[in-house]
Amino acid sequence: TSHVFSLVFSAFYFGLGISLYLWGEYSTADYKKYIENTYENPRIHNMNYEESIDNIYPNIDVCIVPSNVKEAFGRVVVEANSFGVPVIGSSRGGIPEIIINNKTGLLFDIEDQRDLLEKMLFFINNPDVIRSMAPHCLAHARNFLYGKITKQYLEVYKKIICK
Repeated sequence: TSHVFSLVFSAFYFGLGISLYLWGEYSTADYKKYIENTYENPRIHNMNYEESIDNIYPNIDVCIVPSNVKEAFGRVVVEANSFGVPVIGSSRGGIPEIIINNKTGLLFDIEDQRDLLEKMLFFINNPDVIRSMAPHCLAHARNFLYGKITKQYLEVYKKIICK
């Protein structure tokens, strides 16, 4: 994901007027030190990887999930949506199955650096879209509540057992 970070930081430095809050496995001590030494800026925040989601999502407008691995399920997408936060997510793994493109977020091609920048610029230039996506995000996240998922699993198991 180094090319994604390069692009995001470049966009940041080209005056897009954004603040960056970084969470994730790149939050290791070495990477934090690299970010702090390379990009000395009070608007770049290296966050604690273990921080509660209740402290994260209410304070951001859009969540970027630049995963370059084929994750089976992008939990971060559902977490962000559960707070009404749209997601710009890579079109890898299970992420495209969770994001409803243009309704709960936007998908981008991880191999096309400009695609992520275009999605970021879209939200920056259209903040009303962020607000209009919030109710869709909240409604979509309810599809992933434990009780609902458990009920769906039980229905599948019943169908299999009753055959």
